Amino acid sequence: MDSYLVRWLRISASAPFEREVLRNRFASLRQQVPWIFGILGANVIGVEGALRNSDYTGGTVAGAVFFTIIVARMAHWYRIRHKTLSVSEIQAHLKKSFILSSCVTLLFTAWCVSIFLQLPLPMSLVAPLFVGMFGIGACYGLINFPAAAHAVIYCTLAPFIVLLSISGGILEISIAFSFIAALAMMTRTIAAHDAAFVKLVRSNIDTERERSRALAAENEALLEKTRVAQIARTDALTGLLNRRGFLSQLDQIAPSAQTVGIAIFDLDGFKPINDTYGHLAGDALLKDVATRLCGLVGEASVFRLGGDEFAILRPNLSIDEIQALALEAIKEIDTPFTSDGRRMTVTACAGVAACPMPESSSEIMRMADLALYIAKGHGRGQVQCFTEDVRYQVERRTLIEQALREPNITEQIDVAYQPIFDLQRMEVASFEALARWRHSELGWISPAEFIPITEQISIIEPLSEALLAKACRDTLKWPNPVKLSFNLSPCQICSTDAADQIINVVKASGLDPSRIQIEVTETALLSDFDAARRCISKLRESNMQIALDDFGSGYASITYLREIRFDCVKMDGSLVRSLIHNPDSLPLISGVLALCQSIGVPCVAEHIETDLQLNALQSLGCRYGQGFLLSQPLQAREAQRFSGLFAVDGFEKIAV
Repeated sequence: MDSYLVRWLRISASAPFEREVLRNRFASLRQQVPWIFGILGANVIGVEGALRNSDYTGGTVAGAVFFTIIVARMAHWYRIRHKTLSVSEIQAHLKKSFILSSCVTLLFTAWCVSIFLQLPLPMSLVAPLFVGMFGIGACYGLINFPAAAHAVIYCTLAPFIVLLSISGGILEISIAFSFIAALAMMTRTIAAHDAAFVKLVRSNIDTERERSRALAAENEALLEKTRVAQIARTDALTGLLNRRGFLSQLDQIAPSAQTVGIAIFDLDGFKPINDTYGHLAGDALLKDVATRLCGLVGEASVFRLGGDEFAILRPNLSIDEIQALALEAIKEIDTPFTSDGRRMTVTACAGVAACPMPESSSEIMRMADLALYIAKGHGRGQVQCFTEDVRYQVERRTLIEQALREPNITEQIDVAYQPIFDLQRMEVASFEALARWRHSELGWISPAEFIPITEQISIIEPLSEALLAKACRDTLKWPNPVKLSFNLSPCQICSTDAADQIINVVKASGLDPSRIQIEVTETALLSDFDAARRCISKLRESNMQIALDDFGSGYASITYLREIRFDCVKMDGSLVRSLIHNPDSLPLISGVLALCQSIGVPCVAEHIETDLQLNALQSLGCRYGQGFLLSQPLQAREAQRFSGLFAVDGFEKIAV
């Protein structure tokens, strides 16, 4: 009989999994007991209150009985709340809980039935109201013990379903149907919840088993590290701990440190020294770098991770403190080195990270590596602190690079056209072609994000040719005077065959080359001036116009104006933006316009976004401009319609 009850109550403990389910059921029940008795007490009080002005007798005695039961059972559960019970003890408690919960439920239901039968309508409906609330509430409290939950819900709702159904009244029958629906819903909920509960326990067991295996594997790896530490933890050249030693040291200090700060350094300019002066000179420089870093923070905190990469590890430093330390270290490295009478100069970039109690050495090291990657992208001698934004940038860049390698990438990237206006007549003079890419998964990707990546992975030229071909086909649909302005990247303008490729694309499209203006940036000219000048000359020979883009962004622009003939100069948008917060920039803009006037080329102001900027530029005599105030970039069809607003034959030359 006892074994049958155990199976029926689903509290068997013959297998390890069943014992784990049993423990979880009991733990859940122990948490829910105060709430279950609280529900019972609240409903007893509710019944007592509802019957206060009625003719029903015996309510006070019944209430006292229930509160006696509540106090006794709460005291019992309070005594065992922290007690560790064996499996057999848990089974005994669960069997007792099932029996007592069933008896208490039947007793409460019987009390409510007597109230229902003795009192007239509508007072008698107090009974099904409170018995329903108790049944559903207690059922939810016992839901991880399905047998008890079923007993409570059926013992409360079933008797009243029968009584209300045979009463004959429409109201009573409606309540009976509601109880039937509630009973069905709770029965289904109990079954679904129990299945999910058992599945969760199984999942936790599997997770713990896998975690144990992982811990065992990690311990085995740590033992292996210990066996080879003497020959594997030290860098032979500098005597510093190497990457393995760095990770080991990080693991040792992390548990006792409030925070851990690391800075990873990568030398800028080391490879040319190594290639020019030989490996002996390179090795001497690396040893000197190690000596300087040790002099700054002590040998125990400096590591050589490999090649020209070093690291500093310090416990209990904030991100600001480790950043300041990295800046000091870069100053030390910046000081010229001397070896065999040769003076050598290198600098370094650093990625720094600091966090409390890192989950693993590899994680915090990855943070600093990601920060170093961003720092190197900003130029020499830079320090970058890790933030979640840094992680996002690097991960997004990886996804963008993968997307750019897709076979149909030239079909994914489209061309938009931003009108360039004659600011005096407020009419369209030309359109600047702008690459636009909305990836199906990554969403909108700015050209500032993907163009540099296309240059790094060497797909800028085929992509640019495809976009130029699209732009030429669209330009053929515009009125003849309207020109197309197309940007070339630094990689292209310095390429030996870029000019021929561009000329061939234009020729294949059937577009008159005189309607195309090629924009080149000061950055491109700075990369390889001679190669850029040859490319520009060949493009001009084909009757294309050349514009100098980003004029005034900080480079030696006047030199370029003297050395290369340009048909147009585009004023850098930073000068135009400064008009909003710095009226003193007006003389600078006026000077740029005067310079363009003196050499006889028109000037285009970029990034016009406010009426203040537009009015200032017009008052200064700026002839051409573009920006969101005038028009956002347009799709090809919109640009074709918009081009009908022209009244200017491209860019008019300025008489000198």
